[in-house]
Amino acid sequence: MGNSGGDKQMLEHTTNENPRWPLGLIVDHTDTGRGYAYDKDAKISEKLIAPLKEAPKRGWIVIDMNNDWAEVFAD
Repeated sequence: MGNSGGDKQMLEHTTNENPRWPLGLIVDHTDTGRGYAYDKDAKISEKLIAPLKEAPKRGWIVIDMNNDWAEVFAD
């Protein structure tokens, strides 16, 4: 997931009733050490709140950069 207002609609379009086992993935930018922490900027993060809340019921996977990135890029 990026930082645009269209990301939620893009996830919905890709995953809704898709017979090919779609992968809905949100990278939650929460780590200022590896990038920009969008969750610290209210103007940007307000666009991300709805997709993050809906992720569990829609089967979207959320990767939290601060907490999960070591697992994604293990040494």
